[in-house]
Amino acid sequence: MNNNTPLISIITVVYNSVNLIDKTIESVLRQDINNFEYIIIDGGSTDGTTDIIKKYGNHISYWLSEPDKGIYDAMNKAISKSAGSFIYFINCGDVLLELPLQILQHTEADLICFPVQTNNAIRKPHLGFKFFLTNTLPHQGIFYKRSSDVFFNCNYKVFADYALNIDFKRKKKNIETYAAPIVAYHSLDGISNNRKRFTEFFELIKHESGIHFFILSFLYFKWQGIKSRFR
Repeated sequence: MNNNTPLISIITVVYNSVNLIDKTIESVLRQDINNFEYIIIDGGSTDGTTDIIKKYGNHISYWLSEPDKGIYDAMNKAISKSAGSFIYFINCGDVLLELPLQILQHTEADLICFPVQTNNAIRKPHLGFKFFLTNTLPHQGIFYKRSSDVFFNCNYKVFADYALNIDFKRKKKNIETYAAPIVAYHSLDGISNNRKRFTEFFELIKHESGIHFFILSFLYFKWQGIKSRFR
């Protein structure tokens, strides 16, 4: 990294979220560092979202508003405009709590993941067998090294980030997980937490990891459902 390269490219994608975008932008801009850039990609909002973005225009490195093909298409657009050594996504409605600067400045990893606070729990990242059954790397806790071919497969509308993480694991790229700090708050109201998501999720498991993991993942979620009924 040279002196002109930001350490982190922070990216927010948004569409028609006028009531949420303000708190996400504020959470980024209150970070007490100067070696990051902030990129916002809006999908052509018509509800006043772009007026909020314009309000912070002097503090945003780059922003664009135009129709896209979905959240991952918008993310790919942002990646193409980014210059940071690491890429980090904080989506609209989420809140950035802390940037793990010391770790990022000294790691050689291709993907680094930290805990995320949700509505009622702390999601701690981990790797292992369970990673191939469910996404154990919370998206809002991941920092991708920009030189590691970060690109999302837009054939997946909800879980392209998980597909990318599986690809990193399969190619034996260097993945590190940490128990602290908690880097973001993530609302569970997004599309990835809708029950309709499971069709794409299981199709992804089958395609990316094979039929055996597909069966095991299906049984794992069935067991989780049974346990939740008895709590």
